[in-house]
Amino acid sequence: MGKSLLTGFLLIVLIQCRAQVDFSPALWQDIDSSIGKKERLKSLAFRVDQLLPAAFKQGNNLAVARCLDYQLRLRDLLTEDSLYFHNSRTIDSLLRLSQLPAELKASLHLQMARRLYWFARKYIRFSRILYERKEQPVNYAALSNQALCQLGRDHFIAARQLAAGLKDLALPDILWMSSDPLQFLFKPAYYDILTAEQITLEGKGYSYENPFTQEDSDVFAYSPDVFIQRMGQFRIADTVKRNVIRLYQEWLTYNRSAPGTYYFIESLARKYCFDLTQMVYDHPDEWMRSVYHAPRTHPGQCPGSLRPNTNATTGIPPFKNGRFSKTFHPKGSEKRPLTALAGKRKQ
Repeated sequence: MGKSLLTGFLLIVLIQCRAQVDFSPALWQDIDSSIGKKERLKSLAFRVDQLLPAAFKQGNNLAVARCLDYQLRLRDLLTEDSLYFHNSRTIDSLLRLSQLPAELKASLHLQMARRLYWFARKYIRFSRILYERKEQPVNYAALSNQALCQLGRDHFIAARQLAAGLKDLALPDILWMSSDPLQFLFKPAYYDILTAEQITLEGKGYSYENPFTQEDSDVFAYSPDVFIQRMGQFRIADTVKRNVIRLYQEWLTYNRSAPGTYYFIESLARKYCFDLTQMVYDHPDEWMRSVYHAPRTHPGQCPGSLRPNTNATTGIPPFKNGRFSKTFHPKGSEKRPLTALAGKRKQ
């Protein structure tokens, strides 16, 4: 199955490669705009299918990666939710090839890692068994969410190992991989973008303990160098958040020879640690919406994506007297949507 798919894919590439295409910022902006507005999706999918072989022919590996990313996103928009892993079969198959260029393979690892994290944390519309794809080498939907998150980490490790030696790539060719380009107050390398993406995915969730209660009271008054030195000694029980601290340490090590970047990353790590002391949900606006638009959960939810004792039906984090509790439930919120409540107030 995998070999025939790749054979057909390469044949399309050889047949359709004729015209020289200018992969300009204007081209990418037009595609991004259309996807964002969900306009002309079918014609856009056909257009991207034409761009992909042209990028292969020109040897523009990062344009190939970007076209594959667009293909995946468009398939998700044009097909039903249960085809989630079926839609990523091309990327999954390409990653099994040993001769892919490093910059392309690193991007594919990133795309697959995101996909696994997202599925582990997403609200699935159908029974989980409908997402299974037994014909594919890995039947991802049959795995637990913890296993999916670990596979995502493995993809990130592989991606960052490949990216560590790719320091001379043009910024416009790689910045599209970042979900938050404005976070960088320096010129990021490929490795920086991948590490920041993993921290973003790992760091989501509730902080329901202050991990610094056993540390010195002036931990956040440390100088940057002392703070960096002490990071590895912080006693954080949450495995996921401890992994984020480790990622910051690796990121700092990578940029040790660039003082400006090095100390900027230290400030990001310090802010992350400070946020852990606040014991609040990462996105208060999302918490407010959850009162009226309740997410469902399923067994084996990825660590960090739902706080313990959260009501599994309404998704509402109980809160009382400045702390989370098991007893607080907004009256009727699990039964009535926001629009219904607004209509009642108008009457």
